[in-house]
Amino acid sequence: MITPRSQHLLLLNTLNNTKGNHLYCVVDKESSFKELFFLLSREKILDKSLYFLYYPEIMGKTRMKFLSRPEELVLLAVWRLKENAYCVPIKKQLAQSTGHDWSFGAVYDPLDRLEKKGLLESHLSDPTAKRGGKRKRIYKLTPSGIMALIEIKTITDEVWDGVPLKVLKEEL
Repeated sequence: MITPRSQHLLLLNTLNNTKGNHLYCVVDKESSFKELFFLLSREKILDKSLYFLYYPEIMGKTRMKFLSRPEELVLLAVWRLKENAYCVPIKKQLAQSTGHDWSFGAVYDPLDRLEKKGLLESHLSDPTAKRGGKRKRIYKLTPSGIMALIEIKTITDEVWDGVPLKVLKEEL
């Protein structure tokens, strides 16, 4: 049986890509697949391509280790850019999202750490004449990377729940 807590994880914090045609759902036990399918059909969101990520320990003791804020922002940039996620567009996406210019080192360091942690994977593209025969290192989220984003979003929402921004601004 899916509990209210797992419904929160499964439905409210799913990740849709920018085109809106994919839905990533996290399930914690095999019996959840059938129940999740029922919930998704009831919510009328089965017109999307579904990707089920099976993590039996998601509701148990195994939790992700916290990421630094730059690592979180880099993961989100890679997720937003999809197949165009190489250093230059990632750097531009980060600058656009944060309003601050990022050095290449500030981008490459988190990319390297995230790949070592298994949250990203990369491959070299084919050489192109436009780049003088150079290859691009393309980054992609792994299922663990998607899980990390889901967990970060869940934690952030729970921590900020009930904290009105207006009240914070009034305290300045």
